[in-house]
Amino acid sequence: MRIGIIGLPSTGKTTLFNLLCQAGGSHVGHQSAKEPNVAVVRVPDPRLDYLAALFKPKKLTPATVEFIDFVALTRGVGKGEGLGSHYLSQMRQADALLHVLRDFDDPGVAHTEATIDPVRDASLVNTEFLLADLDTVEKRIGRVELDLKKGKKDEAVRELDLLRRCHAWLTE
Repeated sequence: MRIGIIGLPSTGKTTLFNLLCQAGGSHVGHQSAKEPNVAVVRVPDPRLDYLAALFKPKKLTPATVEFIDFVALTRGVGKGEGLGSHYLSQMRQADALLHVLRDFDDPGVAHTEATIDPVRDASLVNTEFLLADLDTVEKRIGRVELDLKKGKKDEAVRELDLLRRCHAWLTE
């Protein structure tokens, strides 16, 4: 399982990631400012240990969780601004996203929105994801409409109907 850790700058994402790594993971640091931290953590399972002691297999493969500490999100990522499309494509590879919200006051750590408001921050990130989804749906609608003009009708009609319903939901 791949779990992506996301959030605005200075929320504690990397602190949480480092705590998870100390819990038994192998850690690969930031390769560059564009690439996330990655750690693979073994899931402790006493049942597996018991079965291994009982049957003594040649190979033992424990369950693992891969944690990905993504670069902080900012306004405009949903529109592909800056490196937004690069970050979003990386996030789409995760099985789950763990959203870290800041609810602590520290004068030494500035907040990107000037005030501490976790509800607003969650809404900001959700809006960026909604805009990215809307962009994806609109691009796909354009490609499916082209397929329909070329005479490819079987799947395209059903897909276009679904995409239009998704578009309506995203723009409500």
